[in-house]
Amino acid sequence: MPCYEMRAVQIDLARQIETVDTVKQFFDAAASAGMNTVVLYLEDRIKTATYPYSPDEESYSEAQVRELVAYATALGLDLIPVVSPVGHTERFMRHPEMKHIAELRGKIAGAYNEAGVERYLATCPKLPETLAFFDAYIAEVAALFPSKFFHIGFDEIWDMGYCELCKHDKIEDLYYNAIMHFHGLLKGLGKDMMIWDDMLEQFPWVMEKLPKDIVLCAWFYQYTEQYPVARFSTSRSYDVFHYFEKLGFRYLGCPWMRGSIDTLTAYAAKRKPFGMLLTNWEMSDQQIAHLYPTIEYAGSLWSGRELPGEAAVLKAAAKYTDNEESALAVATAMQAFEYYGVQAPSNTTSYRLPCEEAYVITRTIPLVEAGLAKAAGHADMLDSFRMKLRRLKISYRLWEVGYALHEYRAGEGTMPLEVIQEELKACRAEVEDFEAMAMGLWKRCRPGIAAPQMEKIIGGMKDGVNKMMALAEAATPEDIGRLVVRYDLGEFTSSCTTTVTLHYADGSTYEAAKGTFKAMNVRTQKYEYSYEIPAKPFEAVTFSVCGYGASGVRYVTANMGGKEYIPSGITKVSGQVEHPEFILSDDSRAAVFNEQEMLQFFVNDISRRKANSVTVSLKEW
Repeated sequence: MPCYEMRAVQIDLARQIETVDTVKQFFDAAASAGMNTVVLYLEDRIKTATYPYSPDEESYSEAQVRELVAYATALGLDLIPVVSPVGHTERFMRHPEMKHIAELRGKIAGAYNEAGVERYLATCPKLPETLAFFDAYIAEVAALFPSKFFHIGFDEIWDMGYCELCKHDKIEDLYYNAIMHFHGLLKGLGKDMMIWDDMLEQFPWVMEKLPKDIVLCAWFYQYTEQYPVARFSTSRSYDVFHYFEKLGFRYLGCPWMRGSIDTLTAYAAKRKPFGMLLTNWEMSDQQIAHLYPTIEYAGSLWSGRELPGEAAVLKAAAKYTDNEESALAVATAMQAFEYYGVQAPSNTTSYRLPCEEAYVITRTIPLVEAGLAKAAGHADMLDSFRMKLRRLKISYRLWEVGYALHEYRAGEGTMPLEVIQEELKACRAEVEDFEAMAMGLWKRCRPGIAAPQMEKIIGGMKDGVNKMMALAEAATPEDIGRLVVRYDLGEFTSSCTTTVTLHYADGSTYEAAKGTFKAMNVRTQKYEYSYEIPAKPFEAVTFSVCGYGASGVRYVTANMGGKEYIPSGITKVSGQVEHPEFILSDDSRAAVFNEQEMLQFFVNDISRRKANSVTVSLKEW
């Protein structure tokens, strides 16, 4: 493999602040792995004269940043800060003093919210106050870092072009002009701009106009086949690195986990990237030490020491363990559960049915957990993996027993109620054990740092158990029916709101479900949801879809009082729906709601609140 000029790893300090000592330990792991750069994803974490609003315990002081820079420099690491001035600015706008620069100031409607709802995730790029604030803040942050690079974000900007100042402009013009403003600022500060590249997929013609000294950070977190798959763009596959090279850009390949590290690294080796950047995000539900073997693995590939594969993974794991058996357990944990995560059921009246992939992955968790129980080596790293796997195992067990109760209440259960109740008691004990384990590890690794997200996760588990125990005490199968909807999601990044409404003979309706329904965190298109409904015969069901991207419905069935109901006809179609008649057949085809070409939402200003619906009549089978 090539030895890249820039070998980088990112630490997400915006979503989870770490102690200065923990950040230094992260630097140690990066340098030891052969990395020469650490990207600090900061958002608002540095407190300055321009931005004094966050509490000290939620911020790094300028003195602390200088301490970290000095430590990293001694290790041969370049530190690159990331401050996003347009998208991902919600942390800035938590403060009343900052909300006046929001794109949706005054609670106006945006991409995903109606008017009157506060959604301050993006700033207005045309307001002089926005530019003045970030010009000053970025200059303060840039002065703390000797690196010649400054990362300006510019990813996932969904609320753009909605305020009175912006709504008459083309979105691509707003985006381009904002980049050019901050490009000029950074050039004046002696910095080269870095940006994430995902929004450029929406406006490929903008890329041709951008200055070629901008470094494009191309994040691809999925398995790469021949070429990477575009983000938020109908999974378009294309030779993106070749395109960057034709235009004359420097660029970084940016994977996340084992699968994307292997395959994006192999793809990058066919092209000429400036470097590679291992990203990580949102570590508030786990400890950062579990990343160390993965950093070692990526660093060994990008410095040309190793080739992608099991031998290199085992070698990376062995660096943080004391024996071969421990290394094998860690290596398995590094790669077996990347995208997979079952959430403990907080809504006990609807359940996602897992696909075979999720079922198989879940059955391997106890085996890996058993291996980790005997493992020895880096204590924080091993305990971080143990905690992660324990959470997955408990969450899946909660899902299983909850689904068994769900079926029992709908009159279709095969597990006796007394067995369900015993399982729930065992789940409650496991959650209590997990709480002691997780919070003990938190206090050890993050002393003095609040744990709101971890407390929320544990609270959700407890709440789920308590709700299910209450439902089990009052289980009345004769009063409850069940509606099962088989979905099809062509593009995993689609973000559609689906409303499922039942229609009764007397003209009344019942909203059975409303939300963004996706599969469990495995890359599957076809999946099912089961919803609890009143055991009252209904005549039809309406599926109404709005939002960003497209969503499909393959089939629908209902069960009430031991009677099963299946589709009998299409009675009404409204908006954009392709092949609504496919819902009538239980096969692999799907009716597709909404615009499938996701680029259309940007270039043609398609309303994401436009409802697209189908009403299906049902009959007893």
